[in-house]
Amino acid sequence: MEVKSLVNSNFNDILDQLYDSILNVVDVQSGTFSAFVIAMKGTKIAIYHFSSYVSLLDELGVPNYNGFTPVNYILTPAQWLEIYPKENLINYANYLSNFNIPNSEILARQGVESTTNFPSPHVFNLLETNHHAGYIHELFKKTYSTPGLIPE
Repeated sequence: MEVKSLVNSNFNDILDQLYDSILNVVDVQSGTFSAFVIAMKGTKIAIYHFSSYVSLLDELGVPNYNGFTPVNYILTPAQWLEIYPKENLINYANYLSNFNIPNSEILARQGVESTTNFPSPHVFNLLETNHHAGYIHELFKKTYSTPGLIPE
């Protein structure tokens, strides 16, 4: 987790700092790994999944910045089947049922922000209690109850 003030900071710089921290803490020689990461700027919060397997994310067309992908990003059926080849589309439907967050268009209308590295809305405001608080809760539940984006 990385927390910054509202002034003189941005989410891209926060992710750069988190990336450096992760690489300093984890033995990258031990193979692929993943982690859930929280970035905060004042009252704004974004939750990401970090995967060290960046080349696979790129190959599958999963948007990422140095391996960081917003937790509310939903894999396409093709991406799902490529990552989980032993699974089927019924399991993909179960995966989709874990997302109790609306699509990007609705999130944008509700004031959820994006960053220059991720054009889809994924930065929520803790002070916006009408919608954002519930979405943030759903994202935390998702990190608790689902595996990472890329299996080890």
